[in-house]
Formats: sequence, C-alpha cells, structure tokens
Amino acid sequence: MGLSLYPQKYSVVDVIGTDEDGKNYAYSKFSITSNGKVYAIDIDDAKMVEELPQSKFSLNLQLYGGFDAGSRFTSPQFELMPDLELMLFSYGKTKSFPDFSFIGLGFGYEFNYKHYICFLTCKL
Repeated sequence: MGLSLYPQKYSVVDVIGTDEDGKNYAYSKFSITSNGKVYAIDIDDAKMVEELPQSKFSLNLQLYGGFDAGSRFTSPQFELMPDLELMLFSYGKTKSFPDFSFIGLGFGYEFNYKHYICFLTCKL
C-alpha cells in the first residue's frame, strides 16, 4: 500500500471594509482544497498595512454644476443663480477626493438682474 497525494489548491480571500464609524478593517481567510474537500486554515498572525501617497499639488480639472443662492449688499433681493465651474488645481493624497481644490473659473446667470457673470473661486 502506497502513499496517495492528491492535488491541492490553495486559496486566500482578503476582506477589506469600513465600519459604520468610518474605521477600516481587514482580514484574510485561507483554505486548501484537496480531493474535493475544503479545509479552512486558521491564521495565527496577520497585519494590515495601508500605503497612501503623500499629499501634493496637482493639475486636476474638475467640472462642477450647481445653483448659488444669496443676496447682494447693495440691493437686498433674493437671488438664485445656476452656474458651471471648472476647477483647475487641487491638493491632497488623491485626485478623486482632494483635500481642497482651488483656482476655479466659472460662469452663471443672475435671473433677477438678467445677465451672465464670470467668477474666480477657491473651494476648501
């Protein structure tokens, strides 16, 4: 009678999530499949290392659309103004979710005064 070795398949499932308090967590599940059976292996020690890029300034074109509401000091009257704005630069660890964007060029339309306006902005 000889020793029979079956082919083995090793599997790792890494789970990365965020809880409702905004904290990140991670864990791994390791298993071996052999002869049609799955064997879960306990992991004694695991570490999660998060690597984030350094914050930096970057050219990051972002287009925003929206409505501004307010009033002028010179003629107090409620104003609602639709606008489009192109932000040119940002600062942060990622371009998708920068800490702040700055130097935006935009235009809008003031309904009460019936004219277009151009503006320069900085968003924090």
